[in-house]
Amino acid sequence: MREHNAVVGLLTGLLDFSFGTLITIKLTRVLYIAGAIGLALFYLLLIGLGFSRGVGAGFAMMISTPLLYILSLIVLRVFCESISVVFRIAENVEAIARGGRASASSSHQPEAE
Repeated sequence: MREHNAVVGLLTGLLDFSFGTLITIKLTRVLYIAGAIGLALFYLLLIGLGFSRGVGAGFAMMISTPLLYILSLIVLRVFCESISVVFRIAENVEAIARGGRASASSSHQPEAE
């Protein structure tokens, strides 16, 4: 049921021509998964191309591509998290501007004197 609500929310957001609903946070998970799969396929292709150049090049690619894949995943993850943070800040600022509290409450609340 939760997945159905997420799909309905995503479709509603796509059809919101006033841009009152932000769908970027919902899409970040999909973008990360698609990016991870795309990177894996790319590095598998590089291994295949390495073996087409020769056995030594193929083994060199087999050794180097896992490290490159992990580094690429780290960069992709940081990018996706950066996007999420920016949009969550925007949501919290909007909530504060409406007079409500931010969705992620901070543990460092100023004390009343």
